[in-house]
Amino acid sequence: MIPGPTDPALPDHGRRPGGVSGRGAATALLILGVATLGTPPVTGQSLTTTQISRQVQGEERLDVTVRYSAGTARLQPTDSRTLYSLRLVYDPDRVRPLHEYADGRATLGIDRRSTGGIGPLLRGGFPDAEMDLTLSTRIPMDLALELGAAEAELDLGGLRLRTLRLEIGASAGELRVSAPNPEAMETVQIRVGAASFHARELGNLNAAEVEVEAGVGDIALDFAGLRRTETEVHVHLGVGSLKIRVPEEAGLRLTRDSFLTSFEAPGLEARDGALYSTNWEAAERRIRLDVNASFSTVTVVRVPD
Repeated sequence: MIPGPTDPALPDHGRRPGGVSGRGAATALLILGVATLGTPPVTGQSLTTTQISRQVQGEERLDVTVRYSAGTARLQPTDSRTLYSLRLVYDPDRVRPLHEYADGRATLGIDRRSTGGIGPLLRGGFPDAEMDLTLSTRIPMDLALELGAAEAELDLGGLRLRTLRLEIGASAGELRVSAPNPEAMETVQIRVGAASFHARELGNLNAAEVEVEAGVGDIALDFAGLRRTETEVHVHLGVGSLKIRVPEEAGLRLTRDSFLTSFEAPGLEARDGALYSTNWEAAERRIRLDVNASFSTVTVVRVPD
């Protein structure tokens, strides 16, 4: 739904602001397009730019689905009265902007035109295409991010997340949670296809359980900022490298199931079929970490928070 003259989501032409199921299978993600509205093309390119924003209008909860693939996707929080602000740079011949909003449910991003073909997306997409999205920290939300072959730069710091589902396809992703989530979440689901994915300050998500499934890639998970008394973390990696950083103040219990995998977890003691940190019983916060990996290199280290 493209906003009309009376829709509260009027275009904003300002500048951009500063259990996982199925073990072992790499996640098959939707390949979706890049898009925007009919403003003049960028000089020397067949790309178009648009911005769409919507102000807070008394919403008590927000359900957001973001779909995007080719290009660069950036997400940031905002404490303003803007519910969301979306800026897109895209090829209008192949994709179109995706913007639907009704009763606290928003679908944002890009949608491939049926006549455009998917060849450019499968060959790496449009390197100059961009999506910049800001979301309000004022409204509790359920957030689903479906990112295909896109370079992702995501900061979820301070968002009031009730649920989070993140899917990243064949590309690179960086996730940061720069400030604590005021809401208590049950489960976070992260699925990575064939990609490099680095996540920092995952403890700030305030989740009881974090599930990460990766097919092939270089995966780094940092659990700084732990909120919960106890957090369960389940990680499955098909092929690649995995590095997990756990605050040394937290107690750690590690179980593992690996095949042809190099596994390093210095400073842990083996007992009762698991590996434990020496402060497991006395720690105020604990992580129960379960790792399943094949043909991989796994390192678990404890660092100052």
